[in-house]
Amino acid sequence: MGLALALLTAFLWSATSIILRRSMIDIGVLNSTFIISIVGIPVAFFFALISGGLNHLLEIEWIPLAYASVAGIINFVGGRFLWYRGIDLIGASRTNSIVATEAMFAPFLAVVLLGEIPPLILTPAALLIFLGAFSISKSGESSNEKLNFNKRKFTLGIVISVMAAIVFTIGALLTKVSVSLIGNPFQAMLIGVLVSSIFLSGTVCIKKESWAGFKEKSRKALLLAALTQSFASISFWNAFSLAPVVLIVPTLQSYPLITLILSYLFIRRLEKLNRAAVIGSFFIVIALVLIVLYG
Repeated sequence: MGLALALLTAFLWSATSIILRRSMIDIGVLNSTFIISIVGIPVAFFFALISGGLNHLLEIEWIPLAYASVAGIINFVGGRFLWYRGIDLIGASRTNSIVATEAMFAPFLAVVLLGEIPPLILTPAALLIFLGAFSISKSGESSNEKLNFNKRKFTLGIVISVMAAIVFTIGALLTKVSVSLIGNPFQAMLIGVLVSSIFLSGTVCIKKESWAGFKEKSRKALLLAALTQSFASISFWNAFSLAPVVLIVPTLQSYPLITLILSYLFIRRLEKLNRAAVIGSFFIVIALVLIVLYG
């Protein structure tokens, strides 16, 4: 069940990145991060309510509360902002491919810090994921970028995407700890999204006039992205209550492959696929099969 939720999370992440690829052109990265976090509050509240998590929310001790709060800030503020910025700079396919190198960091930190025992197949699988992500990151650029290629912008996007991978790795470990301490993943997520929204409210000011000034198509797309991202967070936090980090994180890295498919179907004019993308996707598929069958 944990791996199934991880795959669902990967699909929703991919869908979010495809939708954001268009909407952020008008709305911007910081505003998008804030709005998506705000929309996540009622979604998290609903799932916490139906799971009975609200009954004991005020009884949570300060240490689990602190872990959930920090996990929320790292995942929903730091990780998302860097991820969205990467998408804005170099596109969804390449950003997601680079962020997928998180699979190289998380298992090592999980073993060192959490004492988890990795399955033997994890090492070759993680290597295949890394090779696949690297190949995809070298794949085609959008038509606009081919005509007006900006090397500094491309390099910045690569660096930011790597930073997002590192931040999400730390966030995944803190998510695992907070869910383990609290017990209810929906409680943990609700705390995280509330704290992150409060944190972002201090750095973002969205006036009614500015929201109305955005294109209607961009506003609808962002709200749709907010819903897919929120449900991704639900499945993400719940997955960590059912399986270890060393299996969840590598499985999550299927989203570059899913992103490629969705990119081809919906935004092929923005992101062009080529042989390198296909080869990279093939590596990732093999890695996921190995993890699911032998992990």
